[in-house]
Amino acid sequence: MLHNPVLAKIEQMIRDVGGVICHGAAHETVTGFVTAPSTTFTSLTMSSGDSTTVKNQDLSKKALLLEAWAFNNVAGTLRIRSTKLHDNVQGLRYTVLAALVFPLITPNFPQRVYPQDPLTVELTGSAVGGEIESASMLLYYEDLPGTAQRLALPADIKARGVNDLTVEVSITTTAGGGWTGLKAINGTFDNFKANTDYAILGGATDTRCCSVAVRGPDSGNLRWGFPGETSIRHVTLDWFQRLSNWYGMPMIPVWNSANKGTMNVEVATDDEAPVTTITWQLVELAPK
Repeated sequence: MLHNPVLAKIEQMIRDVGGVICHGAAHETVTGFVTAPSTTFTSLTMSSGDSTTVKNQDLSKKALLLEAWAFNNVAGTLRIRSTKLHDNVQGLRYTVLAALVFPLITPNFPQRVYPQDPLTVELTGSAVGGEIESASMLLYYEDLPGTAQRLALPADIKARGVNDLTVEVSITTTAGGGWTGLKAINGTFDNFKANTDYAILGGATDTRCCSVAVRGPDSGNLRWGFPGETSIRHVTLDWFQRLSNWYGMPMIPVWNSANKGTMNVEVATDDEAPVTTITWQLVELAPK
C-alpha cells in the first residue's frame, strides 16, 4: 500500500461502513502521437490538455507510472526516458506490435516518477506519409492538489453495489492524432437514475484504437482511460478493478449521474477515423 499508517487506518474505517475513499488520490491517461516516424525515435506531440511532464504534488507523496501502451500501424518501439529513471539513454523501452494495443508495463511493478519531471516519450513506426502512431501513459498521484476524484477499492464497490449495468456510447472520431469524438456518456443511451453514484469498472470498444477515456467534474477534468484493444475485452471490461487489485490502491472511478451531461467520452485513434462504439461496465451504488 502507498498510504501512511494513519491514513490507512482512516481508509479502513471508511471501508467498514461501505464508503468510498476520497483523499486526493487521482489517476489520468495522457496520450500523444507521431506521424510517419520510420525508425527514428520521435517525441510525441501531446493531445490538447495532456503533457508528458509529471504533475506537481508534495514530494513526500508518490507519483507512479502504472501502465503504458501504443497503437502502431507497423511494428515499432515505445521509449520513455528521464534523468530520474534508471537511465536517460534507453530507460523503459518496449517493442510495439503492429495493430495490437497491449499494456506494456508488468503489473505490480510500477515505475516511480517525480513531480515536474518532463518525461521524454518517443515512438518509432510507419514510414508511410500521413500514418499516425499513438501512445498513452497511465499516471497515478497519491495526493494531487486541487483534484477531487473519488476512487474506490473493489471492497468498497462490493459493499455498496446494487446493480450491474452497461452503457454504450457511439463515437464518430476524426482523422488526426489525439483525442477526438467528444460525446457525453449519456449521449447514445440515457437510462441513468437521477442523483445516483456509479462506479466504472472498465470498458470495451468494438474497433481497435489507442485509448478510450471519460472525463468531467467527477474526474477533476482528467481522463480516466483504458487501452482500446478489442482482443483483450476480458481485461479492459474490468480495467480499473484490475488496477486496484494489482496495486492495492483505490483505482475504481466513482461519479454521480447529476453530471452525466458533462462526463465526456473521447477516443484516441489513428488516421482512419472509424466510428467506435464503447461499452462501459458500471455498477450502481447505494446511497451512503
